[in-house]
Amino acid sequence: MMKQLKSSNDEKDKEKLQKEQYRAALDKAQGVKRKDDPALLKKTIKRQEAAKKKSGRDWTARKSLEKQGMAKRQETRQKNIQVCFESLFLQPLRHVLIQ
Repeated sequence: MMKQLKSSNDEKDKEKLQKEQYRAALDKAQGVKRKDDPALLKKTIKRQEAAKKKSGRDWTARKSLEKQGMAKRQETRQKNIQVCFESLFLQPLRHVLIQ
């Protein structure tokens, strides 16, 4: 926008540019941090996108570990149920089945 105002020959655009420069100077004098540097804004956006991608990768890794843990617990549960079944039902009947 500033480039457009600088390249324009219109009086209103020049006035807007001068007001914006004056406002920027006042903010700087008051110690207000202006976030209008394009290079820093691009750098910040790039860093935020990288953090978002990393968070997504971490989340998918966590979900896969959670699925593996659930499968392992389910397998253990099935084994325990089988052991309980064998001890309660098959052990007492073993002497009847053998004869």
